[in-house]
Amino acid sequence: MFRDPWASALAGERGRELLRRKEERDRREDVLLPLRTRWFDDAVATELSGQTGQLVELGSGLDTRPYRLQLPAGTRAFELDQSSVLRHKEAVMATTPAPHRSAGGVRHPRLLVEGAGSGGATMGLIAAKLWPSMTINACR
Repeated sequence: MFRDPWASALAGERGRELLRRKEERDRREDVLLPLRTRWFDDAVATELSGQTGQLVELGSGLDTRPYRLQLPAGTRAFELDQSSVLRHKEAVMATTPAPHRSAGGVRHPRLLVEGAGSGGATMGLIAAKLWPSMTINACR
């Protein structure tokens, strides 16, 4: 359905325990999680297919979509979330090998800027003014 080489490391023991409890409470496996992820992956890929653009994730959390998907060459991805969340995400992802990517799209993106206003994404700038505790990270 999709491959996320960082999911287990980002979720950690706490994330696995939360999922286990949810599934135990619901008395079933959470089959919607992978379906929802794949649906958004397909929606982003369709929207950006054949054109250079921007992907702005408001409240990006531990999502790795800009790193996992083969986005068109020249696409810029911006993540907006609390600094502590993005620092944790960057640290975990730095310890997990990135998958090999073919030419084009976002190749082994790095978090380039941190701080409201430095990312250049209009939507992100507006959101940063509404939620000053959030941070903009730009991925190449």
